[in-house]
Amino acid sequence: MKSGIELKRLGTVAADIVEANPVVFGGRLYRFEYIRESNAGNTTGSSFFRFIDVASGRSTASFGRGLHVGCAFVSDGRMYVSCVRKWGGSEVLLLWSDDLLNWSEPEIILSAPGWEVFNTSICRSADGFTMVFERGRPAPGDVNFTMYFAYSSDLHDWRVIPGAVYGFGVYCGAPLLRYFDKWYYFFHLSGSYESGFNTMVSRSKDLKDWSREELVLPYDEADRRWLVPVNAELLERSRRARNINASDLDFCEYGGKLYATYSWGDQRGDEYLALGEADCGEREFCESFFAIR
Repeated sequence: MKSGIELKRLGTVAADIVEANPVVFGGRLYRFEYIRESNAGNTTGSSFFRFIDVASGRSTASFGRGLHVGCAFVSDGRMYVSCVRKWGGSEVLLLWSDDLLNWSEPEIILSAPGWEVFNTSICRSADGFTMVFERGRPAPGDVNFTMYFAYSSDLHDWRVIPGAVYGFGVYCGAPLLRYFDKWYYFFHLSGSYESGFNTMVSRSKDLKDWSREELVLPYDEADRRWLVPVNAELLERSRRARNINASDLDFCEYGGKLYATYSWGDQRGDEYLALGEADCGEREFCESFFAIR
């Protein structure tokens, strides 16, 4: 049963972009995008990151060449991007910029030898910052993927939180973490190729004892609607695409609304980037799934 504030589906804006997230920087709304090497529009021969100014549609210069599955986060007027050097590598990297033009060299902020690390998400918490990271290469009895958590007081020195784990033994992916009033809200993908994949949310005060999952975003045929002009070939491709997925949800608060990005498609490579919005802020959206009813 659906609970919480519903995201209004606005439509699709791109193909082959999955890992993306909206952020506000310098008073403007941007969309961070990870462009895979295999993206049909990528002629550089390598993966890279970029930001899209949502109001103008203009792209910043690309950066992070050869890096993967980034996620953008703003703190004290500085833009940070967490990422990995390769899919399933054992290190989490951090880049930062004060102007979206000049970027630091990648800094290793977390090393997990023997682990496969993929997506990350960082949020500000009570007295510092908390990161969720997606671990592959399962431990005995587990299946891909499982979520682990780490803490930092300064965004540079991180430590894994003992016992803080989510999704052991089940499929769990595409993490998004938020924190409000002593509660962590963890948005994640759940499902299977047989039943389809939906975005769910759970909450916890200690990252160890979790609430039941609540449905946030189910996959839906309405996502096939395009918001931007596309050629006939891409339009036909999206019409024929198998849609069993609503994943990689991320959001920010801008202009009194919740602005969201997410992916739809077959969860096997034929995937599309869509937008959503809600008439509320981040905290109201998160809390709405756990209101007394």
